[in-house]
Amino acid sequence: MGGFSWSHLFTPILSLFRPKPNAEIEALKEANHDYIRGDESQRSPCPFLNSLANHNYLPRDGKAITKAKLKAALIVAGNSTPLFADVLSSIVKSVTRKDGTFTLVDLRRHNAVEHDASFTRLDARQGDNYTFQPAMFEAMVKDAHGGPINRDSIARTRARRDREEKAAGNGAGVTFWRSPRLYVTTWSQACILLQTFGEEIGVEELRKFYTEERLVEGWVGEKKKRMTFLGQLGDMASVWWKHFFIQIDGAAVKDPLKGW
Repeated sequence: MGGFSWSHLFTPILSLFRPKPNAEIEALKEANHDYIRGDESQRSPCPFLNSLANHNYLPRDGKAITKAKLKAALIVAGNSTPLFADVLSSIVKSVTRKDGTFTLVDLRRHNAVEHDASFTRLDARQGDNYTFQPAMFEAMVKDAHGGPINRDSIARTRARRDREEKAAGNGAGVTFWRSPRLYVTTWSQACILLQTFGEEIGVEELRKFYTEERLVEGWVGEKKKRMTFLGQLGDMASVWWKHFFIQIDGAAVKDPLKGW
């Protein structure tokens, strides 16, 4: 499992003193960002990073990505603050090679950034931990009970997926005691949708994002939501607390080992 390092606690503080990747930012502002669906064999388990590659905010081939390129993409396309972009891009340290680069495929490495009990991907032990699973997305939609995706529905999805992992004999998925680093990463990934799209996310907008791995038309230039570190902490704290008390329909719990 992923280990813990005291350096993880100081990442946000150190990020305050790191400069913006200005050269990479300027290059992205001048580049063409038309949507071109990339080779799925060269994509990661993360639909957001895949979308950034499909729009050329990250290299379209998904290769030779540096932390500076990722940080610039989050600032330009994700409307992220430099601090939050630096914190997010620090997560890929565990898959970064000696030359300072990583590929989207590298992100499939189990328990590095990728983890069990994903909302829309199968577990690594099922042989495919990176391909989008439509049935799992529809289960996520059902957790919203006919409304938009929000803190309540994400808390319900997180609690349901943990229960499914436990029923399949995988403990309760990723726990703090098994891996503090991966536990925080799991919750960060669960709540990043709220920072990316806003507190109320339309189902059809999210379906297009997941199924096509593309940014919504006008999403970059007209995007009102600002991705911030404090905003992410607030979302994580709220959803984490809610998931202890949220009600789950027992019929909605599936067996992840039997497929979806």
